[in-house]
Amino acid sequence: MLIKEKISKLSKSLGNVDFVLINRSCLVNMRMADGIKDNVMRICGVRLPETEFKISVRKKKEVLERWEQYKRKRMGYA
Repeated sequence: MLIKEKISKLSKSLGNVDFVLINRSCLVNMRMADGIKDNVMRICGVRLPETEFKISVRKKKEVLERWEQYKRKRMGYA
């Protein structure tokens, strides 16, 4: 989907949903994430081949915290 909007504005508006900004130019839907390993988030989907996106050093802590929250919520521990 093509959206012409500042990524910071999108990140704030989608912050309460399962999206996380992993670097300056990449906003990821955590429902599509397969996992995180070595500062890389792996995305896989029905229509997409497996793709990897690098998590910036500055965003690493926030992304890992959000990923853990998402996993707990998905398992019913929210």
